[in-house]
Amino acid sequence: MNDNMNDNMNDKMNDNDDYFKSQNQFNNDRKIFIEIPSSPPLQHPPKISSGFEPLESIHLEGETYRNLSRGHAPRWVMYSSWVVLGLPILFAFGIGLAATIELLKYYLIRGNIEEHLYEIFCMVVGVGGSLIFAVGIVYILTKGTRLKSGKPKRQ
Repeated sequence: MNDNMNDNMNDKMNDNDDYFKSQNQFNNDRKIFIEIPSSPPLQHPPKISSGFEPLESIHLEGETYRNLSRGHAPRWVMYSSWVVLGLPILFAFGIGLAATIELLKYYLIRGNIEEHLYEIFCMVVGVGGSLIFAVGIVYILTKGTRLKSGKPKRQ
């Protein structure tokens, strides 16, 4: 009985060896492919605003200025925005600043600053506010132009 059991064990071992040999040979002959899944679709795609509502128009203006400042706009848009936005703002600010300086000189020469203190205060606040607005727009345009001029043209 012992011999019979040993024969059965040897037969099983030979069967297992054959199986694993064939598996190893199969694995050596087969090429391994690795599949990389594509990027998943966006769960919440960005909504494109129409601009008909007041908040949507504010959002669109913000996107426009953001694209200008990051240099994502085409070159002709960058240069035309300088002509349409930048230069008129700088011109208007220059005229306002010159008028304020002239009025301040006039009040200082006449010596009646106390009587016109409210007007002087309004002029200074107006020029300061327009300076903040002008610097903001010019900064956006300058930053975008600098980024755009640093990028090579697409072919």
